Amino acid sequence: MSTQNDFSVGSIPRHVIDLAIPMTLGQLVQMAYNLVDRIYIGHLPGTSSMALTGLGLTFPIVTIIMAFTNLFGTGGMALYSIARGKQDVSAERRYMENTFIMLCATSLVLMVFCYLLMKPILYLFGASDVTYPYSAEYLRIYLVGTPLVMLATGMNGFINAQGYGRTGMFTILIGAVINIILDPIFIFGFDMGISGAAIATVISQLISVVWVMAFLCGRKSLTRLHVRQAKFVGVRRGELGQPGHSLDDIGQMAEGLLVLLRRLIAHVGERAERRDVSEAAAAVEAAYVHGHGLARRNGLRGLDRVAAQMQAGG
Repeated sequence: MSTQNDFSVGSIPRHVIDLAIPMTLGQLVQMAYNLVDRIYIGHLPGTSSMALTGLGLTFPIVTIIMAFTNLFGTGGMALYSIARGKQDVSAERRYMENTFIMLCATSLVLMVFCYLLMKPILYLFGASDVTYPYSAEYLRIYLVGTPLVMLATGMNGFINAQGYGRTGMFTILIGAVINIILDPIFIFGFDMGISGAAIATVISQLISVVWVMAFLCGRKSLTRLHVRQAKFVGVRRGELGQPGHSLDDIGQMAEGLLVLLRRLIAHVGERAERRDVSEAAAAVEAAYVHGHGLARRNGLRGLDRVAAQMQAGG
């Protein structure tokens, strides 16, 4: 293990800053993308408000997907950091492979579950007969990329845990920048509307996954991931998921539930026309609040990675 990537050697504040700043900058770009994405949708001729409302209604589902991503991604990363501190190469590889398999399996389950229950879930979140087609149009495409979204985000933590904060930042930057470029092309250039936004998201996540997997499977990675040889190795009950239950990840799960409760309470007795307009405003607000929360929490995650490795290293 090189000194540069060994968090138990050198200045602790320096290690935290080297990880926290790239991670926070990356999430700030992601927040900007979330807002820009809604700006594009908001300029669709004739159907902008309803399309924006439909996009906003998918937010709780997207949040729940990201919560499961962090459940295994953050949990696996924490165990991986501890194993690195102990210099247990076998455990490092085991935790990485287990996380990879759990993310793949969970993403497929979530994708099928959301497809089967898409209509009742969206109506529960406040969809109407007018806005449901827009939400469903977006989700039918977005859900295809669920494995890509979960792998890009969940496995990116292992890049950061190895001390390559800038490389991990580029995972987010590449996806966000490509998405911002592709959005107007698909939405307006190809006249695909909200479907174009979903396609742009899936393509950008595909490129992010290629970036992440190319690094983790490459020679520069301190622990190489062998996808074809990966197998789930037995761990103690709850071992992989439990470290993921940090306060910020529980908070992210709560965000989806709070959005649901807020919409249910706000829409009781509200006319459909007013409900659709208020949902459009809530979509923009939710994108900002969620992105701001991610940027703030990633500063603490830099400390998590350093502390875990130092604690294990004694």
